[in-house]
Amino acid sequence: MSVAARVVDLGAAYRGIVGAMRERGRVLVAFSGGVDSGLVARIARDALDTGALAAISDAESLPRRELEDALSNAREIGIAVRVVPVSELANASYVANPTNRCYFCRTELGVALKPVASEFGARAIADGVNVSDLGDHRPGIRAMDEAGFWHPLVEFGLGKAEVRALALRLGLTFHGKPSNSCLSSRIVYGEGITLEKLRRVEAS
Repeated sequence: MSVAARVVDLGAAYRGIVGAMRERGRVLVAFSGGVDSGLVARIARDALDTGALAAISDAESLPRRELEDALSNAREIGIAVRVVPVSELANASYVANPTNRCYFCRTELGVALKPVASEFGARAIADGVNVSDLGDHRPGIRAMDEAGFWHPLVEFGLGKAEVRALALRLGLTFHGKPSNSCLSSRIVYGEGITLEKLRRVEAS
């Protein structure tokens, strides 16, 4: 595929997502601060201005550095942001740390964000799931589907490479930000998760 064709594809995807955002009127973005949800947040801001809100899930497994980065990236985008406390450790299934732990994490995310979306008047909760995520073992995506989250990057055919390219085209300085795993992912499956263990992992 030529560079020119890729630019046209990215432009069409951008315009398509903008149009889909505007059809919804107000959108809450589940924002981690990474490039995927960051691109969605940027397009939401472009499409809706004050009709877009980024929600950062502040859970026990989120490193403090990542929270700071997410807030910084939201400021760069120019989108309103709300930090939403989420207690993953209140979910016994999550604490047990099974191989589908991410399902329970994302279940708690849905529980936390739905009231925020309702209060904001959002007609959709958009996330940063992209086409490249779909072939992986991602139980978290199943939970997000069950919660009714919208995957605009998937809908318009954007994989990770296209996400980074469009983020670069839009001038996002974090277009090359590596994907980061949560603190719980560094605890062996089957070993119970505690706040003390998470803090030790973060400090290591």
